[in-house]
Amino acid sequence: MSCFTIAELDEQITAYKAALKAVSINQEYTVGGRRFSRADLPEIRKTLEWLGTERSRMAHGMTPGMQGVSTRVAR
Repeated sequence: MSCFTIAELDEQITAYKAALKAVSINQEYTVGGRRFSRADLPEIRKTLEWLGTERSRMAHGMTPGMQGVSTRVAR
């Protein structure tokens, strides 16, 4: 089970999207007390990808560790 709720993941996704936009135009941005600059773009993108994956798993009722688990019954 994720340590976040879907609402919390949505908040983080919104914050990191704002950071991506600001940093892309060469501004600094702060998320949760952490300051990001243009050099941090790859990390911001990586975090957004992870947040999106976690949100998708939760929305589909999956928990971490269920990735790749088939729900089809073997015959």
